[in-house]
Amino acid sequence: MRTFVVGACVGLLVVLLGYPLAYFLVRTRSRWKGLLIALALAPLLASVVVRTYGWYIILNRFGVANDLLLSLGVIDDRIAFMPSTGAIIVGLAHALLPYTVLTIMGSLQGINPNLELAAMSLGGIGASRDPGALLAELCGFLLAAMRRRGLSATLIEWPSAA
Repeated sequence: MRTFVVGACVGLLVVLLGYPLAYFLVRTRSRWKGLLIALALAPLLASVVVRTYGWYIILNRFGVANDLLLSLGVIDDRIAFMPSTGAIIVGLAHALLPYTVLTIMGSLQGINPNLELAAMSLGGIGASRDPGALLAELCGFLLAAMRRRGLSATLIEWPSAA
């Protein structure tokens, strides 16, 4: 049961963090777009050992997180963040976030930005301002990405376009 909870939490966290980042990276017209994409993918350049040691330095009993919380007066005594389920979730989310951003970016690039402008001109409020529309849009993107990569569920009857 713990594995399922960790997997669900990591999946939810990477989608909540990855979708806005991917949306921004796809829709931005900044001259720094290439650098921003490289920064989003930077965790892939470090080995697992380096990333794990980095989180160890941040989350251990005498780490940066405890020092920061103590100096801000949020806590009175040091907290043992490691070993914990929360530390596992943070580490896995850090490792999987670039893959999520890449997947969602690939789906978003296939959508014409003028469609969102057209929907707003007809009274729609846009996915960036409506969480329900954002969730529906995201589910469609993820299902399309799964189908594009050959992943399909045999137990789910996919609705076909009429």
